[in-house]
Amino acid sequence: MSLPLTEPIAVFLAVLMVILFANLLNRIYIPQMVGLIIAGAMLGQHGFGVFADEQSFELFGKVGILYIMFSVGMDVDMYTFKREKWKGIMFGIYTFCIPFIMGMAGGYYLIGLTIEQAVLFSGMMTCHTMITYPVVGKMGIIENRTIGIVVAGTLMTVIFSLVMIAVVVNDTSGAGIAGWTRMGIGSIILGLTAFALVPKLSEWFFNRFSDGITQYIYVLIVVFVLSLMAIAAGLEGILGAFCAGIALNRFIKQTSALRNRILFAGNAIFIPFFLINIGMQIDIKAFFNGYGTIVTSIIMCSIALLSKWAAAMVCRLSNRFSYDEGNLIFGLTSGKAAAALAVMVIGQRAGLFDSDVLNGTIIMVFVSIIVSSMVTERAARKIAKSNDRNRGEDTETGIERVMISVGNPQTMRNLIEFGSLVKRKEFHNNLYALKIARSEEGISQGKEELRQATEIAAESENMLNTIIRQDINIANCMVQVAEENEISDLIVGIHEKANIIDTFLGSMIKTLIEKTNGRNFMIFGARNSLPEMRRIVLYVPEGAEREAGFMLWFNRIRNIAVQGKMKLLIGSNGSTLTTLQGMEKMYKGIDCKFTDTSLDLKGLTDKISNSDLLTVVMARKLTISYNTELEKVPNFLSQHNDISFLLIYPKQ
Repeated sequence: MSLPLTEPIAVFLAVLMVILFANLLNRIYIPQMVGLIIAGAMLGQHGFGVFADEQSFELFGKVGILYIMFSVGMDVDMYTFKREKWKGIMFGIYTFCIPFIMGMAGGYYLIGLTIEQAVLFSGMMTCHTMITYPVVGKMGIIENRTIGIVVAGTLMTVIFSLVMIAVVVNDTSGAGIAGWTRMGIGSIILGLTAFALVPKLSEWFFNRFSDGITQYIYVLIVVFVLSLMAIAAGLEGILGAFCAGIALNRFIKQTSALRNRILFAGNAIFIPFFLINIGMQIDIKAFFNGYGTIVTSIIMCSIALLSKWAAAMVCRLSNRFSYDEGNLIFGLTSGKAAAALAVMVIGQRAGLFDSDVLNGTIIMVFVSIIVSSMVTERAARKIAKSNDRNRGEDTETGIERVMISVGNPQTMRNLIEFGSLVKRKEFHNNLYALKIARSEEGISQGKEELRQATEIAAESENMLNTIIRQDINIANCMVQVAEENEISDLIVGIHEKANIIDTFLGSMIKTLIEKTNGRNFMIFGARNSLPEMRRIVLYVPEGAEREAGFMLWFNRIRNIAVQGKMKLLIGSNGSTLTTLQGMEKMYKGIDCKFTDTSLDLKGLTDKISNSDLLTVVMARKLTISYNTELEKVPNFLSQHNDISFLLIYPKQ
């Protein structure tokens, strides 16, 4: 077979082999991104000529960078983003102004560009792409306080850079007022579509279509439509993709199957194509044709990295962040990719950049991604280890082993998805499903239900440990299995049309409440799907902080709020409310509010909406936090069967 490869199957096979090889390099601490770029340089048209610079690489490469920017918006902690917006704005000013000044000086005095060329040149220095953001997600530190600041600063920098570039383009192309009008009107339309129309349309869509593939295709359509709208406005498509991520943020839970589908397709195919395509643009021969390209590349790489490092250090010192957090900021903002390449293309089309600057840009992108990958991974790993040491597996919360009783196929999906929110994502092997059959005939049907449950759990990257037993005493069997497997949390559900009084006050539930003293016992009733739930309304009875299982159930609520991207409204009174308000570190990454109240069942109907999860911390009789008002909760829920609820009986 002749080179370059032209047969689509051969090209795709070769790319897959490169991706696999890059993943293997990660085992010896060479970042996957670096391996893919090097492979692109070696196998591209300027290397061994295995790959031709054809349309397929350009297509998949463009989709890849849109994926990166979309995932940044999709995974950003919106509460932290809002809370840190002023710090983010200040960081945006640092990470724009410092590179701009250094870029202008370096371009004008060191490279010999004109003022107009130097302005466009500095645009490449100011803009950055958070290409290493997926590393933050893999390390589980998305909640870190620096992430919201970096995302806010990135948004500010992108806007500043695009406006500055637009000035130069309008000046060189003669677009004038028409170009500015187009950008202004287009930006308004983009903003209204992304932040007004898309959320309402998405809420309607996700409520009516639960099929995973259908939801995935819808998400892609939103990303590409907003990207095209940004391009039509004279902006960059990556800005539209970022807006799409922000608009769909609350609909895509951290542990959802939809999120995993999105990230899998991006990390396995599209993003690697983008990185290989970047490597293919590197012309190694240009370095041997004179010193111009070498000198220009060194200057560009030095300005790009030093200016972003200086901005990160100013941010670290002004906010009193740790050394590792400062490095994380630098790593996330030092990568040059789509925006820098876009500026290069603009300069090339306008005849403002020569071949030295063009080759220097590719080298700068290559070097910046290598540095960004290494610094981000090293800093993120240290922060993750520090978090583990601070959090630990203390005796109060223990290892999270969650068991779900699979009794009804109609409620199985909601229960499995809810169980994945109760535990932290890193405990992906600690989810159990128990099916109890009353007869031998029910065993085969139970195995089929557990197979379906396993598939549901796998969608959110959880390995489900399935257990099937035959027993006529359901409650005793549940308790026995929970003890055998050292289960920390037991979850049961109810049929959507069941009489809730019978469900709660029947002998089975009474037995479970009495015999599950040694673990967290939860009763979950979902009246709508989990993506529709946006707020947890939590009532905590007075004295609950003195119960043995206080921190255990509170950590589970925190997991649900963080991973489910839900707000938290806590109602309590007396010393319990004071204790809850004083646990500041526990509310990191949660939009949390408090209200001084006792359990008012009559007034709840006016305060609860269809998007709320009413959560009541119950109490067994003869315990510290028990009060007679809690006995009325089942009857209240039976009369309001449109309320999604969670009842928690804490460990004693």
